[in-house]
Amino acid sequence: MNETIKIFHGPQHPGVTGNMSLELDLDGETIVKATTHVGYLHRGFEKLIERRTVIQAFTIVCRICVPEPDPNEENFARGIETLAGLEISERANSSV
Repeated sequence: MNETIKIFHGPQHPGVTGNMSLELDLDGETIVKATTHVGYLHRGFEKLIERRTVIQAFTIVCRICVPEPDPNEENFARGIETLAGLEISERANSSV
């Protein structure tokens, strides 16, 4: 007798409850259906940043992904540098 069970696979850290999670329907070890649930954490960041200066936006960017904020801050900084046409010194450039 095949019995479908439903499990929730999502953030395993209590600090990331707002991130995406999956609702999985399983038949044994086979995934029959997968439903994504996008959490509230990623909604509205663009609107929050629109009314802030670049420096103020850095405090919001690090909250986009709670357990790994550093890549978001670096990507944001590189984007601002590129858009503003800023040339970064060799000492400050982490990709050298």
